[in-house]
Amino acid sequence: MKGTSAGRRGSTKNSPIVKAFVALGATPRRLVCALIAVNGLLLTGATHASEINIDFGTNWGAPAATYAGAVGQPGFWNDITTLGISSLSDLDGNALNGTSLDLDAQKISGSSGSPGTDVQNLVNDNFFSSTSTPPGTWSLSIVGLDNGVYDVVYYAPSNVLVTTSSFSINGVTAADIFNFEGNTTALTQGVTHSILHDIAVDDGTLRLDSGDHVRCCSGLAGLQLTNFRPALGCVGFLPPFDGPLGFDTGSKQTLPVRMELLDGDGFTVTDKDIPENADGKRRPPVINVVFDGAILGDVPGEDDDLLSPGSADRDNLFRYDEDSGTWSHNLGTERFAAPGTYTVTVTSGDKGAYVIGAADGQCSQTFERLP
Repeated sequence: MKGTSAGRRGSTKNSPIVKAFVALGATPRRLVCALIAVNGLLLTGATHASEINIDFGTNWGAPAATYAGAVGQPGFWNDITTLGISSLSDLDGNALNGTSLDLDAQKISGSSGSPGTDVQNLVNDNFFSSTSTPPGTWSLSIVGLDNGVYDVVYYAPSNVLVTTSSFSINGVTAADIFNFEGNTTALTQGVTHSILHDIAVDDGTLRLDSGDHVRCCSGLAGLQLTNFRPALGCVGFLPPFDGPLGFDTGSKQTLPVRMELLDGDGFTVTDKDIPENADGKRRPPVINVVFDGAILGDVPGEDDDLLSPGSADRDNLFRYDEDSGTWSHNLGTERFAAPGTYTVTVTSGDKGAYVIGAADGQCSQTFERLP
């Protein structure tokens, strides 16, 4: 369901919900009541799962909520003590409805002892699988996450028989980390932990799968999901650029590139909804044009909806139009004179604050300059 939610930033007048009620002859009073009811349904039970701390093991307990781990992220540590499905909580210790972890491994355990320092509590227990017990592999998945981009920190057990092995996180290879000295006093990058940056989640799921390992056992002591950046969905491009276009040699027409942006709940993202960066600034999405020099078959003729050369934007920014609820950029084609294929995409104006789709480029279309 798309539209701008009541009580949020931005206008609701372009919401399909509003238009539907108006089309049915709803009075303003009934419209307000209906919107309250609809938004109540949308918001009830809604959870936002992004930054999470996780500790695996049975004997040492979890680090304190004041412990930030290797990346400066203090907060509640989920203490995973059993295989199978476990519920998860956010950094404030609040249960994340619909978000859980499913662990498939041979065993979850820990070295003998009792709760100690935060580092000890984190690395002295773990889950693992052994090559002596086929298949000797492990996997885990976290479902119900917010779509976007994450940094993932993983921790090696202090047990010198257990390595993390080389494994994958949503298809990205994580290096084998081996705490060869059984370090339990301080964290050392590349020994007690490592980090993978910019892991994309586009279906709400983060999946870890072990690979081959040469030592007896492999597993993990803990995880942190951190530095989350939300993914904005992109709908488009809209007409007249909803299909490939062709331009004759010498054509100087302007191509209107239009799209809609949606947040994780399906609501329209306006210029006031763009996530802020660390400096409190909102940077709009930008247009990218890539030339590959190839000419691909027949292309359609020029479109009547194209604009005059003088209407082209001089920068690379998309602008939000409140009346239509769309973002637009008037792309001047005069500068793209070389014959060949040009691919037009949209990307975040600040990837430290948000991305466009988990792959950051969900809207894409081509035009060709004919020889």
